[in-house]
Amino acid sequence: MKSILVAICALFLAASAHAQKEQPLPKDLPAYGPQNPLQAPDVKTVKLENGLTVWFVSRPGFPKVAFSISVDGGLAADPSDRPGLSELFAKVLGQGTTNRSAKQIAEEIQAAGGDLSILCTRDRTSVTTNVLSSKTDAALSVLADVLENASFPESEVAVAKKNASDKLRQNEAQPSFQANRALARVMFPGNPYSVVSPTQESLAQMTASDLRACRPNAGWRRCTPATGGWRCWSRS
Repeated sequence: MKSILVAICALFLAASAHAQKEQPLPKDLPAYGPQNPLQAPDVKTVKLENGLTVWFVSRPGFPKVAFSISVDGGLAADPSDRPGLSELFAKVLGQGTTNRSAKQIAEEIQAAGGDLSILCTRDRTSVTTNVLSSKTDAALSVLADVLENASFPESEVAVAKKNASDKLRQNEAQPSFQANRALARVMFPGNPYSVVSPTQESLAQMTASDLRACRPNAGWRRCTPATGGWRCWSRS
């Protein structure tokens, strides 16, 4: 039996070695063509009256338009007693406005040929979508409504909190997650970058009012409690 196993192992190693041998290229391959220089896109920059900076990058012949709206202020700007507030904010931002329900937002963006993606990183929050160029006006109407009139319905906040709590529980069962959390605390002691996720306690304490405070009526901003009131990073 032992000799049979040895023979099988030898055959396996021989087959592997043969497969790993570099095979010569055919001799009749065409010559490489000239290498075309990289053509960087033409970028036009416009500063709007409301403080937003807009970058236009044209790609003629492509029948879609990509929108990406980003503002400063992400996980690192969360209040010390509300870690994960920005993440919850991003999850609920597109789930209803004073003019549209979550279903209407999804249906209108899909009718324009795209979908809405809202992402929160350590330093910024971004809202993006790709739609058909013929549906640009319709998509912009939805984006503007989401950014300016998000209502953060209590029911959607409750669902997002439950999902975030379940996800956190799953992550905490992973050694890699625990290692990353410990590493961040060692590398950035006392710094907002030391926080890589919410806690179950902070999720339980967050309310729809907390999320609405991140988006004052004067404009979309990231705000955190500070001595004497709120400290805000405006979209300018």
